[in-house]
Amino acid sequence: MKTKQAIGVAERQATKRALGLLVHHFGYRGAARVLGRVVYGQLRGEPFRRLGPASSRRERLSRRQCGGAVLLDRAIARASDADTASSIVGEVISTGGMEFLEKMVPNAGIEQMRVRAAEVVDSFFNAEGQTSFDDDGSFRFDVHRCHFVELLGKVDASHLARHFCQVDERFFTSGQRPIQLRRTGTIASGGSGCDFHFSPLGDE
Repeated sequence: MKTKQAIGVAERQATKRALGLLVHHFGYRGAARVLGRVVYGQLRGEPFRRLGPASSRRERLSRRQCGGAVLLDRAIARASDADTASSIVGEVISTGGMEFLEKMVPNAGIEQMRVRAAEVVDSFFNAEGQTSFDDDGSFRFDVHRCHFVELLGKVDASHLARHFCQVDERFFTSGQRPIQLRRTGTIASGGSGCDFHFSPLGDE
């Protein structure tokens, strides 16, 4: 599936999840008010309006994937509090992110994943880094730049970055793919990079 199509599917699933959570917390009228604020912000070009046009395809797609979360977080915080907003937005990000990775990451073992490594890491369009291969059959993707972290920082929403990181962990520990992910640090948590280390499921 192409990237934009996968984003579209993820957005629909995330929207359904958001609606359900908002109705649960705020009722139908409250949910409508929150969603109305989100839509209003989108029509005004928020939350990245003051940043000007995106400078690259990677940034443009990253804005699309994280912008709605920023607006939802702001809208919920106005209706409730920051903790409730972060909790709900975290669930919505997880739902959309899991759906996106399900569509973009091949359902393949480590050998095929190594062959298709360039394709796999390209699906992480928010991240820029280098791929390397280890003798034990595993491979690494060492990220030195994350557009999510940069963009969220510029719109005072750095607290949301960790939710996007958690999606990777959840997906690759869920058993949905016969590979596993080990990661010792992330840019969002203050590290200099994100070290994605993919290996066969069950390896120590």
